[in-house]
Amino acid sequence: MKKNNKLWDERRLSHVAFQKGPNFCVVDVWNSEEELTDFAQNNLSPIFKKLGLNPAPPQIYPAHNYMGVKAEELISA
Repeated sequence: MKKNNKLWDERRLSHVAFQKGPNFCVVDVWNSEEELTDFAQNNLSPIFKKLGLNPAPPQIYPAHNYMGVKAEELISA
């Protein structure tokens, strides 16, 4: 994802997207639910509205541990 893209956000730690049948699934890791909510409201919602999409609300799960990009900066829950 290009950094100048409206879908890019430095606060997101990781992003995986895949298609399952006619649906898409996206798994993101964020530092906080508030950062995800801010990104969704200010970046995703306008794009979905413009495309006429009405996606299901996100399912949010707290992570117990994260090992990946910037992992040395994080603390396990």
